[in-house]
Amino acid sequence: MIRAILTVGIGSAVGGICRYWVGMIPALKSSSGFPYPTMVVNILGAALIGVAFAVFSKDADSSYLKLLIITGFLGGFTTFSSFSMDFIRLFQNGNTVEAFVYAVVTMIAGFAVTWLTYSLFK
Repeated sequence: MIRAILTVGIGSAVGGICRYWVGMIPALKSSSGFPYPTMVVNILGAALIGVAFAVFSKDADSSYLKLLIITGFLGGFTTFSSFSMDFIRLFQNGNTVEAFVYAVVTMIAGFAVTWLTYSLFK
């Protein structure tokens, strides 16, 4: 249990640092305030979790590496990657309606709760 927690923590720290570095790339700075770094991180994270999910689904012996990369690194880098993987899992298991409900509710509720809490605490 402790080893798993430390594995996730190390991955999260590295993922968070990488997320910060992406935000520091001059080419991604926008005078309009458009969140290019976040968009890039979300898309890159979604791509990376697709690769990791494919690789780890073939290797049942990779539990700590999976914790390090998927839960830790990609969790620290972007939670959008987890959202994307959950959607794909639902879709692959034939739960098409549930997949789209999950996506729509997650996005709308996420936006609404962010706006609500921002409004309450600003």
